Amino acid sequence: MGMTKSEHIKNLLQRFIKNTISKSEFEELFGYLHEIDVEEDVKDSMKQHWEKINADLTNDALKPSDNDQLLEAVLEKIDLKKSPEKSSAITTKHIYKRYAIAATITLFFGIGMGYLYYTNFINSNSKSAPEIPAEVITLQLDNGDVKIISDKESEQIVNAKGLVVGTRTGNSIAYTNNISEEKLAYNTLTVPYGKRFQVVLSDGTKVHLNAGTSLRYPIKFLNGLNREVFLDGEAYFDVVKDAKHPFLVNAKDLNIKVLGTRFNITSYPENEMINTILVEGAVEVFEKDKDTEAPLVLKPGYKASWHKQHKNINVEKVNIEQYVAWMNGRLILNEVPFEAIQKKLQRQYNVTFINNNEALKSRKFTGRFDIESIDQVMKSLSISASFNYVLNNNQIIIN
Repeated sequence: MGMTKSEHIKNLLQRFIKNTISKSEFEELFGYLHEIDVEEDVKDSMKQHWEKINADLTNDALKPSDNDQLLEAVLEKIDLKKSPEKSSAITTKHIYKRYAIAATITLFFGIGMGYLYYTNFINSNSKSAPEIPAEVITLQLDNGDVKIISDKESEQIVNAKGLVVGTRTGNSIAYTNNISEEKLAYNTLTVPYGKRFQVVLSDGTKVHLNAGTSLRYPIKFLNGLNREVFLDGEAYFDVVKDAKHPFLVNAKDLNIKVLGTRFNITSYPENEMINTILVEGAVEVFEKDKDTEAPLVLKPGYKASWHKQHKNINVEKVNIEQYVAWMNGRLILNEVPFEAIQKKLQRQYNVTFINNNEALKSRKFTGRFDIESIDQVMKSLSISASFNYVLNNNQIIIN
């Protein structure tokens, strides 16, 4: 079986306390905390602490002991215990203070202010750390360290214990199954705009990551547990069959469960839909935390589209090539609105748009582009729709 909801929250909480959580994971965690039905005595305690927290937020004068009771109260409400582990970079008392303040802000004022505080905290406490360029592929290790994936011919990937868990060769990382792990330890691979990457998981499953994608996965899958990964972006999965250990992809509000198959998932934060396209085999699609209900079983050649706002799934037969062409650097369009094309081009070519042509947004295009430059693509589109554009470095201005 996979992680329960409380176990998943605990995992997110531990990553936040150790300052190894990603933006999407942070938002997910605080979404859970925001749903907590906090009892009146806890609310009163939080209200009493709020004025002191708010007053001392800028001068760092708040006593750590003032927040211990508040932290414990919040943790007890979700049946979690404090992690005995300590971060080497931040002392336990300051971790508790940071968590208590963020939890208070979120529970009283919502995720917006909570994330604002978190952003300010990270910015103010990471000035001494080397800045990681936005255009590089990164790998967050199980100890929280972030490694830049270089252009070297090959290199070894190690875990927190210093043991070799995988090897990077070219644009691919392959993990070994020949290591002893007693508990799940995760790596997070992040691919920026303009690049693609492949990871071979410890069971042999191949995952192709599109531009603007992040995948969190165990260094090694453990016996008796589902093979579970977390996707933010777009990826093509070629899953190795293992009937005893189903493969589960968490894509925000949607889960996709398989035994062994090939499928593509698009789950970008800015998109209204989460799309699952089945190439081969069979998959089960169901809303997050509702795996006990009857799932939707998807057939090859069909697409399941989950609407994030309306919370419903639509199924239709599609041309598979159109949805997997990105793996080979191709772009296939079939009556696609320019607004959606613009998002694809931003990710694939790492460009930004300033579109001054409102009518163009809804204009639909059909065509095929085989590994062409962004200028070649834009020329074809502009001829088809009779618009002018200027390409300056990585910015495209449409008039």
